[in-house]
Amino acid sequence: MLSEDRSASTADALARWFQSFQSADIFIDGDNLHCLTSNSNLQDIWQKMIRHCHPADYVKKVKESIRIAELKERYPDSWEQHKNAQIQQGQIEQRIGLRLREIYSARSEQSTNIFNELNRVQTMINDEHNLISSLDKQLQIYRQLANYLNQLALMKEQLNLLTSVNGINHQVAELMNLNISLTEKFQQSINLNDLCSLMNTLIQQRINQL
Repeated sequence: MLSEDRSASTADALARWFQSFQSADIFIDGDNLHCLTSNSNLQDIWQKMIRHCHPADYVKKVKESIRIAELKERYPDSWEQHKNAQIQQGQIEQRIGLRLREIYSARSEQSTNIFNELNRVQTMINDEHNLISSLDKQLQIYRQLANYLNQLALMKEQLNLLTSVNGINHQVAELMNLNISLTEKFQQSINLNDLCSLMNTLIQQRINQL
């Protein structure tokens, strides 16, 4: 009677498992696993069913599920600790993920601030460069003006020198005119002396005649 109940339970488990394969339901309950793994005569049957209905990766998943079920049955306390450790690990990973997102967000904001600051500095540099270019142009203009002023000063000196030379020439001309006048007067005095000598001669001749 017990054997018949067990066979019926095994058959029922096989039927439900096969049904789960056909419906692509990957959930395998404990009864199915217990019935299938407790009877060594069914090993070939359910393995062939798995290979026939699902690919190799699903076979690995089923084997892993069976291994986990055996561990849970043999070492319930250790399994409970393992499950709690997994929960804690998941919580830790979740907190780490949140922290990493916070760090990433902070770094992203910091990077944005740095980028904005770099843009501001670049703008300042461009403004300073434009100002320097403008000052350089003004300096060139001032240098040209200085050259023009130097040229004007030189021209003024030349003009003053020329004016001085003209004054000297004017004085020389006046002296020459004075010399000419004196020469004329000297010539006139010579002529007057000659005239006086002639008159003296005539007078002397007249006296001698008398």
